[in-house]
Amino acid sequence: PAAIKKTKVGFITFDSSVHFYRINNVQKPQILVVPDIESPYAPCSREHILVPFEEIKNSNIMQSLFNLWPTMFSDNMRPVRSALGAALQAAYLTLKPTGGKIIVLSNTLPTCGFGTLANRFDPKFVNTDKERNYYAPHNQNYSRLAEQCAISKISIDMIVNAQSFVDIATLNSVCKYTGGRLQYDNAVFLNRDQEKVVQMIEQSLINTVGYEALLRLRCSNGLSVDQYQGNFYSTSGFDIELPGLHSE
Repeated sequence: PAAIKKTKVGFITFDSSVHFYRINNVQKPQILVVPDIESPYAPCSREHILVPFEEIKNSNIMQSLFNLWPTMFSDNMRPVRSALGAALQAAYLTLKPTGGKIIVLSNTLPTCGFGTLANRFDPKFVNTDKERNYYAPHNQNYSRLAEQCAISKISIDMIVNAQSFVDIATLNSVCKYTGGRLQYDNAVFLNRDQEKVVQMIEQSLINTVGYEALLRLRCSNGLSVDQYQGNFYSTSGFDIELPGLHSE
């Protein structure tokens, strides 16, 4: 209960632009659009974007926000451009002073703005030596963003439901270096599997997480640690930094 009282929440949505929402001291949610998806920014002070959860959990403003999204994005049932990278960067800038946790949902490849990724999948390379290229990040944009998040003690969980190629090897970098968690399912259809998607979101919301963890392994005389392997971030080579440490 004490932790919940300190918890602040904020919401960002994205298509070909990034949308913040002001939900405190207003009668209905105010949409703040960030059109610059190459160098995104927070459109107002953090106090208006991040609000205490205790103040709004039972308020009409939350329900108004959830009711707004289906109508706001009703035209996006057809394929649209996705500024996923810009939304992640905007969320990072918002949480940078304090640290925290980002939970991001996506079902398509980032196709515009910062972090744009091309569809590099070619079926003819499946079961050949070139197939292994799909299991390595395509570029370092998301790795660099993840390092910035790790330094600021920001953990990222990502939930991806897509039937098409979304370059999980590249996107997973933001979870790998921040102690976050990736949930990926390529057999989910949103018009059929709403309960399954809700369960995936709940796992990220209610899972016990420790923040700003630091791991140092000490050995007896004559032994030494040559290298660490796994999902973490390290600047010194001696300490493992985990912005988020899941109970699982």
